Amino acid sequence: MRIHTSLNHSDLYDAARAARVGFTTLTEHKSRSHVRAFEIKLTGSSSYRQNFGDDYAATWDEWGIFLAVLFERDADIKTPYYRDRNDFHWQTGERFVSLRHSQQHAQHNWQPFTAMPVGDTENRTTLICKVCDAHQHTVYGYPMPAGYVAPPMTQKALSVL
Repeated sequence: MRIHTSLNHSDLYDAARAARVGFTTLTEHKSRSHVRAFEIKLTGSSSYRQNFGDDYAATWDEWGIFLAVLFERDADIKTPYYRDRNDFHWQTGERFVSLRHSQQHAQHNWQPFTAMPVGDTENRTTLICKVCDAHQHTVYGYPMPAGYVAPPMTQKALSVL
């Protein structure tokens, strides 16, 4: 994943410690929109291997914890999937405001959630894990609700740093 940010390597290592993941790939690049960009591939506790490698992939929750720490330090990070901090927390159902590694669900079993507001079904899909309370909003050209502001990470979640 390419992340455009003003953060530095030490911020990335702090986020990796919080998520208890390692780096298969961590390279710095130039960015036209931010101070720098990083190409990142995380290794974690998933039962699945990474594409084109022998390392195990990071889980959705591990990636979420990693990104939540980064977004807490730089709210304007740009990724291929999230426009900024608010978009990240909205799309992930605010799961990573307080989630710690010990609370993660290693393998979600996603299913579509059908109870959606009228007129909201064309561009957005909400998925809910059948096992835990995780949910995600998959957005296809659909903006976050107007005025949405994500809450800050809880002190408990930040205490691992």
